Amino acid sequence: MTHPELNAVLRIKTTDGMVFMTLNHPVFGELVLPLTDPSALMSDPQKQPTEAEIQKFQSGFQSFVDKQELAEAGQHAAAFAEQFQFYAHAYTLQGAISENLGNLDKAAFHFRQSIAIDANFRVLGDLGRVLGKQKKLEDSLTILRYLFEHRDQASSREQAIGFTQTLLVTLTQLQRGEEMVQVADAAIESYGAATVFLYQAILGLLLSGQAAAGLARLSKFEGQLNPADPMTPKFGQLKQILLAKA
Repeated sequence: MTHPELNAVLRIKTTDGMVFMTLNHPVFGELVLPLTDPSALMSDPQKQPTEAEIQKFQSGFQSFVDKQELAEAGQHAAAFAEQFQFYAHAYTLQGAISENLGNLDKAAFHFRQSIAIDANFRVLGDLGRVLGKQKKLEDSLTILRYLFEHRDQASSREQAIGFTQTLLVTLTQLQRGEEMVQVADAAIESYGAATVFLYQAILGLLLSGQAAAGLARLSKFEGQLNPADPMTPKFGQLKQILLAKA
């Protein structure tokens, strides 16, 4: 099953003077990869680095990061991507550096480059997060919904919880209360009754005009809240709003 709405979000739409290669993905449809040197690709199609070359690259990248030389780290990753245009991780690292430096447009561009080659969950989540920071909430939501629906494919429990929390934040920003309740309850079923999910479920009830139901749900576990939990003060504030609305 393909997802045309995801394809629309994932495709790179600006050329920046580059030549595009179209890559076919079984789920996302046709994605595009900008090539900095098409002639090099034609002479050695889909050239991949050796393990030794990868280790040397990663060691050099990390040395720049350790010295807080982020621009240099990004340049280091860009040079490696030019040499090995089908090595997805080099684009992922450029995206991470660009996001860290506050250049969200470049971060989204590089994450899309990585996804065109290898659409793994972590980078999809990275792009969803960056789109949210750009206030492109509907685009972010498209990606995050897909990740949540296929959360069993996440590489770890922590990864799945991470993009679930991002999804809930995006739904809050969009005031999608009923969907917040659905997602939070599904997350509780999958990962346990973490207070962050309980809070989002009750907030979703509030946003969907069900303050009384939210207050009733809060009362069931309010006495069990740990004072040291950073979410506990938020529950107190939420209770006051619910009391005023109920």
